[in-house]
Amino acid sequence: MRELIKYESRKYFKSNKIIMPLLFWILFLRVCYSEGNLSYVPSIVMSMGVLFFVMTWISFSYQEVEELISEQLLVLKLQSAELYNVSKFIFLLLIGLGFSILGIAFPMIQNLLNHFSIFNREIIIPDIINGVVLHFIIASVGVALGALFHPRIIKDKMSVLMVVTAAILGYAKGPIILEFPISKFVLWIFPPVYDILGSFNGQEYFDLQHMILPILYGCVYSIIIAVIQLICLKKVKF
Repeated sequence: MRELIKYESRKYFKSNKIIMPLLFWILFLRVCYSEGNLSYVPSIVMSMGVLFFVMTWISFSYQEVEELISEQLLVLKLQSAELYNVSKFIFLLLIGLGFSILGIAFPMIQNLLNHFSIFNREIIIPDIINGVVLHFIIASVGVALGALFHPRIIKDKMSVLMVVTAAILGYAKGPIILEFPISKFVLWIFPPVYDILGSFNGQEYFDLQHMILPILYGCVYSIIIAVIQLICLKKVKF
């Protein structure tokens, strides 16, 4: 598995597809934390929402890196398509972890350089740890969504529009359900981004009581979508 992930990293970083999402993420963090006296939880929640879209972008574009012939040869060598597909998902999760750490490290460094004036309260170690964990949970949801629209699963030329629509509905389904209650019978299939972010409305700290459900939502959704993707890829072959 380690060698597979090394192979995926060399292949992906050589394609330069990570440059634009990374630059966008850094630019967002720079703008978001350019002012002082910010509330920690609302700032992190907003950052999580943006990371969801960034990781969906990365995961979706990553599926197009591998050439079909190369994939077939690698699967033949491994004698396991499942192992190969799992390694790709794990690699994307590692990227999500890196972006999550960056999403917390950046404001912490900014806070330090600005003499602890970025946030309106003292930031403690649990704030940092919980911030990374929650960023990673939302990143995994984005990874799962983007991976589901694999070219071998969704061959429609409108796949870009489809994944963007799914991401937006996952993020904004709360207001839609309030306006059209009957839509909840359809919108539950979209990513639980709104549910995760909405769990921290009005919160000053990320306490365990309010983190359990968001973590559960993210983990369950990501696992289910990952399993669906693996089953679909096994069914459609190459």
